[in-house]
Amino acid sequence: MERDIVERLREMSGPIQPNLVTEAADAIERLRARVGQLEADASALAGERDAARQEVCLLEADTAEDQVEYARQRGWDCFKEDGK
Repeated sequence: MERDIVERLREMSGPIQPNLVTEAADAIERLRARVGQLEADASALAGERDAARQEVCLLEADTAEDQVEYARQRGWDCFKEDGK
């Protein structure tokens, strides 16, 4: 398996710091952290969206089966069982 690009950049940077290579490694690490935060935010928002959609289904249909069907007709997957 290929080693991480940040590790490889830091190894090749040499004793002079900062330099373009270490700046690139730092930028990659910042971007990775930001992407991780955005993924977490998106997941949380999807959960909130699904909860709101479930609420709509609960208000619009009487039985659990009808609620799931109501969601399916709208293309919603807010009652998915795997949580993803």
